[in-house]
Amino acid sequence: VDAEVTKVTNDATCTEAGSKQQVCTVCGTVLATEEIPAKGHILGDWGTIQEPWCEEKGLRGRRCTICGIIVQEEEIAALSHDWQDVYRTETVTQTINNPAGTNQQTTTVTQEVQVLDHSECSRCGARR
Repeated sequence: VDAEVTKVTNDATCTEAGSKQQVCTVCGTVLATEEIPAKGHILGDWGTIQEPWCEEKGLRGRRCTICGIIVQEEEIAALSHDWQDVYRTETVTQTINNPAGTNQQTTTVTQEVQVLDHSECSRCGARR
């Protein structure tokens, strides 16, 4: 008859050792205590922690699949602005002198034209 049993008294985690004991099944005396080594982290896939923005760097990292803490981190470069030209419509009126010998001395021409108003970042809305 086996007179001893091994039971885990403290589970090992990713970073901390655990312990187990051999205990007498007859009298309950602890016969031996052994350390269970820490498991170590198991790295998951890279994931974004903070998205980069036009003028701000982002951050990506790898989490431990067991405990969930971020084990590795890397900066993600800022994206820089994505400038887009924004136009406005203006009505332009122009008076043209007619050639001699016509019934009217001038002709007035009105047309709508697109005029550059400003440039705007499509990501953050900054203007220049």
